[in-house]
Amino acid sequence: MDINILKERFEGTCYVCEYCNGKACAGIIPGMGGREDNGAFIRNVHDLDEFSLDKNIYFSKEYDFFGKKIKSPVIIAPITGADENFGAYLSEDEYCHMIANASKKVGNIAVFGDGVEEYKFMSGIYAAKRFNLKAVFMIKPWKDLDVFERKIRLAENAGAIAVGCDIDSATLPNMTNKNAKIEVIKLEKLKKIISISSLPFIVKGVMDIEHAEMSYNAGASAIVISNHGGRIDSTLPSSISVLSKIARKYSEKLCIMADSGIRKREHVLKMLSAGAEFVMVGRPLIIGAVKNGSKGIADALQNLN
Repeated sequence: MDINILKERFEGTCYVCEYCNGKACAGIIPGMGGREDNGAFIRNVHDLDEFSLDKNIYFSKEYDFFGKKIKSPVIIAPITGADENFGAYLSEDEYCHMIANASKKVGNIAVFGDGVEEYKFMSGIYAAKRFNLKAVFMIKPWKDLDVFERKIRLAENAGAIAVGCDIDSATLPNMTNKNAKIEVIKLEKLKKIISISSLPFIVKGVMDIEHAEMSYNAGASAIVISNHGGRIDSTLPSSISVLSKIARKYSEKLCIMADSGIRKREHVLKMLSAGAEFVMVGRPLIIGAVKNGSKGIADALQNLN
């Protein structure tokens, strides 16, 4: 596809750079950019590029994701706000259905996200049901515990393999700009949330030992080492720079996952080398979706797999 056509589809929310390293899209939120000067976004990619790969690391033939056997450690990251963050070319419903379709065909686990508007969460629910998909549903850190229970029950009804919360999104611009009723989640609140369901629970947005410990003490099954792609705080370190320290202490207690900055297969291997069991990928799949729908997503997954 002509690059100019692809850029037109994004309507200025992404410059579709030859190499997505965050140097061109500072502050484009809503959009595909990062917070303020894009410091955390840039560090994510730079530090992955510079990270020394363990030559003994390799893809296994099979992985166990909470009882489901899969052939790749690559997980489809939760991304909501299609019509806000990557132009109006795709609706939320269209994007979620493309993700579900690609997940079903290629075999990678899909994670669907949440947002201020109810349709964002429900688009993932409908897509999972349509394709009879064993997916994961990530819920925002809502103040009201009843909101968590309602959304977890919806996820259970959709056949979810796990649920979770991206605790770092309490300060996400797309949420705070809309005065979303969210809050910073503390230990006791997290315990109550996790107790709602018997499904495995994933805490996303862990960047230090303190939050890893909180997740473990609350009863979480997994954590995602993530700075939300550099979209939360431009001063945060890269995910890869803190992954090894956290993994060394918690890999026998929790399933360790990671995201932020993944652009190619080598980056996936580097995250595995640093201690991740599974790696979430977002931006390459968005480019694939805007370029060629579910086939574009499937092609991007195959390249990473």
